[in-house]
Amino acid sequence: EDQLGLLLYNSGTVCDDGFDFNAADAICKVMGYTDAVKWTVAESFDIQSNYEINLDEVKCSDPEWESCSYTDTQDDINCGHSEDVFLSCNPTDTKRRKFALVDSDGKFIEGEDQLGLLLY
Repeated sequence: EDQLGLLLYNSGTVCDDGFDFNAADAICKVMGYTDAVKWTVAESFDIQSNYEINLDEVKCSDPEWESCSYTDTQDDINCGHSEDVFLSCNPTDTKRRKFALVDSDGKFIEGEDQLGLLLY
């Protein structure tokens, strides 16, 4: 079964408003994966409340990050942690880029099929 990781952007969570598979694929590609397997919203990790919500209204016209628009201004974000995005990506050789996987303790995860947080 594919495991989902909490998606973080600039050390804060990502709201599901506007989020779709184009956004999921774009973020997975930025992380060095081929594309997204699945995504969902949930309040599953105790640590979620430790983070601000830093990204909202992620809308991508195609599965490339350059096609995406979003809101990252705190005054314009209107979400709760029950709307936090969890994401699973198809594994491939990962590279250190804008996003990374960490576990619920904040430790970086290496390898495939790991549950973790995605950090920007």
